[in-house]
Amino acid sequence: MLIWTTLGTLEVIEALRDWTVVPVPSDRWNHNTLYHPVVLGSIPDVCNRALDVGCGVGMLTRELRQVVPEVVGIDTDESSIAAARADLGASDVDYVQGNVLSYPFELGSFDLVAAVASLHHMDAEIALSRLSALLRSGGVLAVVGLARSSLGDLPIDVAAVLPDRIHRRCAPYWQHPSPIVWPPPESYTSMRGVATRVLRDARFRRRLSWRYTLVWTKPATAATVSRSSAPASGGRRAVRVGGGCTARARWAGPEAAGFRSPAWEQR
Repeated sequence: MLIWTTLGTLEVIEALRDWTVVPVPSDRWNHNTLYHPVVLGSIPDVCNRALDVGCGVGMLTRELRQVVPEVVGIDTDESSIAAARADLGASDVDYVQGNVLSYPFELGSFDLVAAVASLHHMDAEIALSRLSALLRSGGVLAVVGLARSSLGDLPIDVAAVLPDRIHRRCAPYWQHPSPIVWPPPESYTSMRGVATRVLRDARFRRRLSWRYTLVWTKPATAATVSRSSAPASGGRRAVRVGGGCTARARWAGPEAAGFRSPAWEQR
């Protein structure tokens, strides 16, 4: 019981850091966009092509396009894809209406695969296997996910209430127009177990704002390491971001964005 209490306390303290380092965006803020910096901070050094799974109206795809030469967004919802394509910043983003589990993407063709609030729309184990297969060796899978709380999650759930109310006073909460699945089929505990079974060395972390993050790097082959020593033309990461922040501080990596991994985190 003492071990559980200590671990729970450490997890709450670490989760609270999310609210001290992430600024409230001026518009379209919600519990999903709050953790976009985790995805952006996970972009590998060599990243020429990225996939946004469950892209919705395309917020993350447009952010990714600022630093990645080719970005593809996929979603099953026709109205969401239509809204994404209609955005003024979508001219050089490829939006696809379809199911990522069956769409004929070439395996190993992406340097980054991101899934924000979309994994719980699918069978988690099947989806993680599929998304990992779409990555090249050395590529990164970055997930911001929803899961069900259990008794062990109570400390973080309680700790999240006050900061959430403060954020809502600072900026209106944006309710995205895409389809919603509730409740999520997996709990935080079972989702951690799925990640451990499917993705060796995945970094799973419970976040404060009723989300978890999962970041995994596909093991690189010797040939991949050799090729990645020199980034392809146009593939280096830009130092650019809106909202008055610098890309170096926000996108250089999870630690630079303030999302430091604790020593006891699931690996």
